[in-house]
Amino acid sequence: MSGTWSEVDGLASGTPKEGEAPSVQLRQRTDAARLIQITFAAGQTMPGHSAPRPIVLLGQRGTVTVEVDGAAVTLEPGRALQIDQRVLHSLTAVTDADVTLILVG
Repeated sequence: MSGTWSEVDGLASGTPKEGEAPSVQLRQRTDAARLIQITFAAGQTMPGHSAPRPIVLLGQRGTVTVEVDGAAVTLEPGRALQIDQRVLHSLTAVTDADVTLILVG
């Protein structure tokens, strides 16, 4: 990691854990953001919750359904979803999947 930039690799190759909840791993923390890898096995969920700051979810591998503000959004590789702070949302893996969560600020 440099003082002006950094690189994080392997965000689409996590190993899911057993059980109902996905694997959540903090991959990087800076003053500007936290980068978190969420690895799902098909059928795993993150029940309704909210974040203290705005978030961006990036689809890396597989398919995850995100329910937010009464809508269901499909998150796949190449798609991103921004959610404001304190907005209730949940995630359900349709297939094995990796999602990168960027907690802004």
